Parts: sequence; structure tokens; C-alpha cells
Amino acid sequence: MPHNMYVCMRHANFSFLLMGCATVIECFSEGFETFLKLVCCNIENENCTTNDCEKCKKDVKDIVPLKHLSKMDANVKWQYWRKLGDRVVLTYTVAALSHLLHELQVQLPIFKQHFIVKVVCQNEIQSAHFNYRN
Repeated sequence: MPHNMYVCMRHANFSFLLMGCATVIECFSEGFETFLKLVCCNIENENCTTNDCEKCKKDVKDIVPLKHLSKMDANVKWQYWRKLGDRVVLTYTVAALSHLLHELQVQLPIFKQHFIVKVVCQNEIQSAHFNYRN
């Protein structure tokens, strides 16, 4: 990847967490949008992405298939962009799957809000673009 390419750190880090989980839990390998659909009734509904929906799952472990619950102590490796001073560096972590799921749980509400803002902004931009008349 070129050094001057812009990558959203929040999207990249959330994807890295999912990739780490996917080494043990296959259903986490489909990407962040598919993952959000597992925990949200409607990923384009602000109530769902701000944890105001009663139907949406609040705990990441609720979507972990039962066959994987015995693997919580398994070590997994994942990447994570971190700010160190005035630099951003790519770091690597090796820890138990339970630790990674906890980190995913902590990041989930933040990521869901980030995601809905992106969706709303993108929809507004597209609407303005296609509704523009000369």
C-alpha cells in the first residue's frame, strides 16, 4: 500500500479486530458491514447504531457460535494502528481470544456510531449530487 494512501484508522482497526477473531470464529471473516448486520437489526437505522434499539444485540459474545466458547483461551494475533506521540504506527498484539472479543466489545459502540455517520453523510452527498440541476 502506498505511504500516501488515506486509510480510516477506525475502519482499519475494527477490521483488524475482526480478522483476528476470524482465525478462530469463521463467521467474523466477512468484513465489518456483515458483522454489523449480525449485531444490528438495521445498519442504516440510527437507533440500531447508537444502541437505542432493544432488539439489537449488545454483547459480541451473543453471536459467537457455541462451538467456539471453549476456545476463549486460544491465542490470536491482530494488528492495530496506534498513535505514539506525533506518529501513527502499526502494532501487533498476541492475546487470548477472550481479550480480543473484549476489545471488540469496547470498540463496537464507537464503530457503530462512526459507521452511521459515514452512511448518513454518504447518502446526503449522493442525494445532493443526483438532485443537482443545472
